[in-house]
Amino acid sequence: MSEKIDVPDLIPSSAVGINLAGADYDLGNVIYRVLTECEHRRRSFPADQAERMLLGIARQKLDELRPGYVELGGSAPYWESLEREVLGNVMPRYVRRGIEQTRLEERDYGVWRRGDMLARVLFSVGALTVGGIIIALPFIPVFENAFAFFSAFAAWFYPELQKTMHDAKHTRLLNRMVTEGQAYQTLNQKLLTGAALDEAFAMLPGRTPKPPRIDEDQSIH
Repeated sequence: MSEKIDVPDLIPSSAVGINLAGADYDLGNVIYRVLTECEHRRRSFPADQAERMLLGIARQKLDELRPGYVELGGSAPYWESLEREVLGNVMPRYVRRGIEQTRLEERDYGVWRRGDMLARVLFSVGALTVGGIIIALPFIPVFENAFAFFSAFAAWFYPELQKTMHDAKHTRLLNRMVTEGQAYQTLNQKLLTGAALDEAFAMLPGRTPKPPRIDEDQSIH
């Protein structure tokens, strides 16, 4: 069963309309391209400048994408709403997590002595000692006598395990923002009314807006 996505928590502001320029400009794909650009440069910014610089990168990337979108016949209202979602909702969430991830990386993920040789030796000795005590205790079932040595071996690579855990958490958040953005746009498009569709298609180059519709109960006698 697929994981339920709580889309309203991600993007509570104005709706994203119809994308008429192709899948490359769907909200999820644009979020992916913006966040990828930010990730490439995030580590080079000091903490007190990271928010401003990352938002600047996001705006720059959106400016780079817009000419191609316009050339393919995309409408201005869709792009404006997309920019509001990316800059007003996605980026603040990313910036908070990105700054924290950079701090973790600069501190070697909080590993004692940055995981140098002495630290690894002590991690392994400690794990070996604890593993031996666990094996010796009669009320803790251990089915493998080499448990203590396995623990010592794993402890040697504790710095790498710590890094992998935090990096995986960061990557999951980025992927979730992309997935939720696309899910939100898909849901929003399903809820569009006929009038909204007519308005969107009327903005295509060479198309003229349709005159207002008159229902039967509004007809002029």
